[in-house]
Amino acid sequence: MKTLVVDDNPMAGEIMKEYMENLGAIVELAASGSQAIELIQKNGSESPYQLLLIDWNMPELDGMETVKCINALSEIKMKPLVILVTAYDLEEMKKSAQGLGIAAFLTKPISQSSLYDTIVNIFAKDLSISQKEVPQYETISSLHGVRILLAEDNEVNQQIACELLQNQGCKVAISNNGYQAVQRFKNETDTYDLIFMDIQMPEMDGFEATKQIREIDAQIPIIAMTARNMYEEKEKCYQAGMNDHIAKPIDPELLMEMVAKWAKTSNTSNLQDYPKIHTDKSEENTENSCDAIYGVDTEMGIYRLSGNKDLYDKLLYSFATEQIEIVEKIKNNLEDYVLLQNQAHQLKGVSGNIGATKVYQLSSELERMAELHCPLNDLKVAAEAVANEFQKVSAEIVLAATKKEQVISTEEIYSENTDEIILKLAGMLEKGDVESIAYFNKINPALRNILGEDLFQTIDAYIARYEFDEAEVVLRKWRGTNEY
Repeated sequence: MKTLVVDDNPMAGEIMKEYMENLGAIVELAASGSQAIELIQKNGSESPYQLLLIDWNMPELDGMETVKCINALSEIKMKPLVILVTAYDLEEMKKSAQGLGIAAFLTKPISQSSLYDTIVNIFAKDLSISQKEVPQYETISSLHGVRILLAEDNEVNQQIACELLQNQGCKVAISNNGYQAVQRFKNETDTYDLIFMDIQMPEMDGFEATKQIREIDAQIPIIAMTARNMYEEKEKCYQAGMNDHIAKPIDPELLMEMVAKWAKTSNTSNLQDYPKIHTDKSEENTENSCDAIYGVDTEMGIYRLSGNKDLYDKLLYSFATEQIEIVEKIKNNLEDYVLLQNQAHQLKGVSGNIGATKVYQLSSELERMAELHCPLNDLKVAAEAVANEFQKVSAEIVLAATKKEQVISTEEIYSENTDEIILKLAGMLEKGDVESIAYFNKINPALRNILGEDLFQTIDAYIARYEFDEAEVVLRKWRGTNEY
């Protein structure tokens, strides 16, 4: 697919160009609307562009004005499909672009996955982007008794991988980083049939760990696990001595097929057909369904855990209450590109596995921007987008969890020290703690009686909009002028 990327920001243009090239497109860059028009006129008859990816906000000739000019080129019979990109109000842009024949709209920061999904929707079955075929294996055998060493530093990712593997009868040992994996393998060389190796880990990454394990055993299958599913990353894994590659977020069926393909089990005489993971949505599976949560594809998240809803609920709550630390580090480490890249990578992996799609996309984009050493102002905007989306998603997750719990009654509140309860809520709001939503909902009936309906509704509205600071100010002001 021949594509023209138009953006006055060179770094943004290069990122979009790389994303398109990763999808197999032939890409040219233009730094302005006028340059884009010249290129379209030059290539219009012999080698026309099939896709135009253009920024809305550019000096002199903005994206929409450029599209108007291109539409008016009567000599160009085959005009490209247009994706208009903006960092501003998407709805405003859509209204302004009515009648221009825009095929799709995207908001910055753009991720590889959001761009791919948009293109698939545009071109549907006629999509000409090249994709490698996934190899099909004739027999997928029982995995009972397969011994696996999992090198993964993130606790959520550990739980997900273990749940999937142990459900199929695999025996899993966990190492929290590459160094631990090497030491464990040195001491237990003949213990394992297969190693799953995360790439980015503290102390020792997956590449170095693989190199050292290969000095001990040249045959043990080592499968890379990485959230960057790109050709260069795969090639680097193979060059490091790994046998294969599986992308994060983990697809359960692909994970099992990978184990069946590479596990060096000797029990071949008793192997049975491995039962594939079923994903039908019939009535028998309704008990595993989950309430809709803003920003979370719960159906995909439960699928990634082979239908284990109880574990999924725990992981969701863990994500909402524990990943806040990583988000704060991201906001505070913008000038350290390496650290920022690693932290964005960690958040991307966890959010992808639990189905927090927008957090996944935004953290993926931030990771890439850190890798490319983008300007500090651009990183700040991207980091704020990650933090804002995480706050919304985590608040909704906690809110969904509290709906399942019984509220604390008025009698229970009055049996405690009321002032302590008010101070506890105010303290949680001051910290921006998303669990303040859960606590607020628990003390809801009593708080309504204590504060009065008008003040209660004011605080409730602030919390519903995640304006925790404003809610805390109102609550403390009330406490300072009232006795109870």
